[in-house]
Amino acid sequence: MARLVLCGGAVATQQWSQFIVEVLLRTTGFHRRELVQTLEGLRDRDLEACEVFEDAGGYNRFLWRRRCADLAEAERWLGSEHYRTLMGAINVLGTLEGVRMCGLRGIDE
Repeated sequence: MARLVLCGGAVATQQWSQFIVEVLLRTTGFHRRELVQTLEGLRDRDLEACEVFEDAGGYNRFLWRRRCADLAEAERWLGSEHYRTLMGAINVLGTLEGVRMCGLRGIDE
């Protein structure tokens, strides 16, 4: 099982303008179509905050990104039904490679 990694060390003690939760996953050619459909459906439920990327050099490898306004929202999302559904789909259709949360600052901060 992958562990949650906090980028930049002491994420909770910094003043960040936004948090990103990233989930890196892999699937097989056999489950690819079903996993892509599931990821698109989950993304469409939360279109404002979620993005899905495919690794151009690693067919069947994906990055799910969820933008959150603050640490509390990121933690709520990690405990949400939406997150549990994503983890369930990955568990059935692929392999979880990692989960990390990163704090971001705007360029003018």
